[in-house]
Amino acid sequence: VDWKNVPGLASSGVQYGGFTAEGDTWFFAERSGDLLQVVAVNKVDLFKVPSASVADCSKGINCTKVMQSSGVWRITDMGVDTSSGSVYVSVVSVVAGQEQPAVMYRISIEPFAVSGSAQMTYYAGNPETIRDFAISASSSALYALSAVSGSVRLVALNTYFVDAIIPAVADARGGTPVTVVGK
Repeated sequence: VDWKNVPGLASSGVQYGGFTAEGDTWFFAERSGDLLQVVAVNKVDLFKVPSASVADCSKGINCTKVMQSSGVWRITDMGVDTSSGSVYVSVVSVVAGQEQPAVMYRISIEPFAVSGSAQMTYYAGNPETIRDFAISASSSALYALSAVSGSVRLVALNTYFVDAIIPAVADARGGTPVTVVGK
């Protein structure tokens, strides 16, 4: 996508680092100061809103914000999983001159909010960074292509998650029915 040709985006002062689409909904991942902001907008409505409303999440545009560390960081990939109703965004940051392992954020589409995150680890003493990923709805997994010190690894992350456990407290002796709610 050429951001210079999308009305309202090029002049907003926000750095765009990711884009994906599902049907008529466009999802943008952007950096605004120290915030990672994920925006969902109907592609028809995008051309009807003033530029300031995209950056400040007003006028009916759905967005969610995640505090990222200050300093240097970048969005490395983004994708949509329609089966779980989630958008995934991977971010790599640099702290004190050292690149950190990537963080994968999951944003639920309904309600539009951050619903989880997973941090990659160090492999052979080096931070894993996500270069690309694919989502498999049939296996409830996200397969991340991780680059580490000139080698490539395929890392599987579960995409299912728990929304609630009912009741919050159960009898330790047993006999209490426990319900797990999630996707």
